[in-house]
Amino acid sequence: MNTLIVFCTTYGTTEEAAKRLSEMLAGNVKLVNLMKEKDISLEWADRVILGTSIYMGQPPKQLKAFIKSHESELLNKSLGLYLCSGVVADYEKNLENAYTQPLIQHAEKCSYFGGALKPEKMRFMHKNITKIMVKASEKDGIPLPKLEVSAIEKFARYFIEKGY
Repeated sequence: MNTLIVFCTTYGTTEEAAKRLSEMLAGNVKLVNLMKEKDISLEWADRVILGTSIYMGQPPKQLKAFIKSHESELLNKSLGLYLCSGVVADYEKNLENAYTQPLIQHAEKCSYFGGALKPEKMRFMHKNITKIMVKASEKDGIPLPKLEVSAIEKFARYFIEKGY
């Protein structure tokens, strides 16, 4: 089984999730970062897993462009979808913002992998928004987002148990 994990990452969490996932899956696995690669062929892949970061409720534009140009091919592949974001409560809305309805319906598995705050990698404005978010979370006793490794393991296990 050849698996292509195609992802967009804002500050690296989605890439970290993709790498962890690739280590758990059987067969040949290739990672493609849409923020760095443009000409991507899906021909090699039996399965495609799409992953994206969500920032301010939206995925990166590179993901939307990739889906627009490859949706018909994706609908003919085994498909998995995942999101990395800081707010689990917005998962359903973010899933619909990131992926088209046909892809969501076709996907064998959709999952939320958590998120992480990485202020050291952020631009000035994003750092300031993050500081406000951290203060509000601490005040309200809400835990800060983190990468949910158990969710990645469960996602991988699903495909392994399916035999591919």
